[in-house]
Amino acid sequence: MTDNNNNSKSNIHFENTVHPEIDDENPSSVASKLTKQRFSSKRILLRLLIVSVNIIVLIAIAVITITVITKRRNANGNMLAVDVVEMTTPSPTLTSSRMETTTYGRNSTIGAVATGVNSMSIYTTTIFSTSSSIRICDILACRSVISDYISRDWAYNTANFGECQGCTLAVYPNYPADWSNRWYTSNILIPSSAGQDCAGNPYHGNIIQCQTFCLNNMACVGFGRSKTAANNDSTQACWLKNNTSLNQIINNSLSQTIIFNMTS
Repeated sequence: MTDNNNNSKSNIHFENTVHPEIDDENPSSVASKLTKQRFSSKRILLRLLIVSVNIIVLIAIAVITITVITKRRNANGNMLAVDVVEMTTPSPTLTSSRMETTTYGRNSTIGAVATGVNSMSIYTTTIFSTSSSIRICDILACRSVISDYISRDWAYNTANFGECQGCTLAVYPNYPADWSNRWYTSNILIPSSAGQDCAGNPYHGNIIQCQTFCLNNMACVGFGRSKTAANNDSTQACWLKNNTSLNQIINNSLSQTIIFNMTS
């Protein structure tokens, strides 16, 4: 008795519906191909990630570069100073004498920003700068040396006095001419009884002579003079004062005080 089930061969076929492109006759080949496909997918994803990172880095570099250029441009725009002149002139060569020179090449973007035009040739931007110091007249020091020379009857030229640097020039027996503008009249009387008189009072002279009497005396800060005295009347008395801020009698009908401004 024959058992057909035992003698017949099994003919079972499984259709590859997941990866039909893969030959399923060799299981090891199928596994190898699947593994390669997985690796290939991972490589693609990795490359996409690298490209994305590179794009982000490039964008960041561009942003930083624009920020730096903007800050430098703003800083250069705020660099305004006295005695600084900026000139932009077309020139194929550079000539400099104690100056800063920057040259921008053909079609240079920086050159276009600096000159304000689309530069198509060589442009030279030159900045000249000068600095100088202004000496302020030291009135007290200059007055002291002049009055000392006058008291000794010595000839002088204030150009030779370091104490008078910055002051208007004067020669013996004068003070700087612009000092005549430093006198002002105050409607006060400083009585002699207050003890604020300089030695030698009273002096007599016109208004210019009284001013000179006061300047020659280093203790003098001003002088009293009659309100009715004419400026050119050399017979009038002037009373030199060593202090005009104390014991003031305001709006006196007979006398006023002429004061020398030492500070401004």
